Order: sequence, then structure tokens, then C-alpha cells
Amino acid sequence: MPEHSSHLLPPLNPDEEIIYEGPSAVLTNRRLMANFGPSADGGFDEALLTDIAPPKKQNGGKYSNKQLGVKLLVAGAVVLVVEILLERAAGLDPRIEALVFLAGTLATTVGLYIIIGGLFQVKPNTTLVFPKVDGGHIVVPFRDWDSPDAEELRRQFARAKRGF
Repeated sequence: MPEHSSHLLPPLNPDEEIIYEGPSAVLTNRRLMANFGPSADGGFDEALLTDIAPPKKQNGGKYSNKQLGVKLLVAGAVVLVVEILLERAAGLDPRIEALVFLAGTLATTVGLYIIIGGLFQVKPNTTLVFPKVDGGHIVVPFRDWDSPDAEELRRQFARAKRGF
């Protein structure tokens, strides 16, 4: 178990073998284990395959627009600098100065808004939700949309369920 060697998994039964081992879950031919806590506490979710239904997949989050924010910030700053230089060098009409200032300020503000907003938004992710017969569920998160790891876990889970 190379990726999860730091996790304190319970010992496997003699007739149990690992089918899938990914960044957020381990699937054996008998059970699913996921949501591993810090290795010191040893906590995680687990359920027998007979007690869980096929997962529902959900994509969430969004990609950052940080590059657009930086471009707007720089463009706005350049417009503001040009406006200041033109104001000092040649006396422009105050209405034109105000419009150029407004455009530069608006671009700078929107750029900063996009950059700061990107720091707090949920990153792209795929979540598999395995419903349990007792009414609960096991949630297994993966990075990025349509994660290949999530698809592999779904395939292996379906194959393991057919084995029963």
C-alpha cells in the first residue's frame, strides 16, 4: 500500500485483497475505506460492499481566472499612469481625464476582485457519493473535474460488486 502506508488501516481479513488504492480511498474485494484522517488519529469511513450502492458522481468548484485578473490589474495600472502623465504634460479636457481615470480605476478594481476571489473559491473537484443501506453515505473527494481516479474507483467498485 504505497500511497496509504501512513494511514492506519485495519488489518485485512485473510480473504480480502486491495483492488483499488487511490489518493482518497482504498477498495478491497469486501469493503470501501475513505476519508482518512491524520495518521495519528487513525479515523476513516468504511463500509462493506454489500452495504453500499453504486456512487453518484458530482463535479464542483471552478477554475481560477487569476490570469485574467492580473491582466486587468496591469492594464488598469498602465491606463492610470498614462492618464497621470498626460495630465501633467498636456492639459486634457477634464471630462476626458475623468473618463480615462474611471476606465483605469475600474480595470484595476475588477482585476483585484478576480484575484482575491480566486483565493477563496472552491477548486475544481469530483466527488463520489456512495449511499449506504443504513441511510448514511461515504463521500470520496478527488481533485479536478472528471477525475481519472474517480472513474477508476467507479469501475473497480462495479467490478467488485459483480463479484458478489
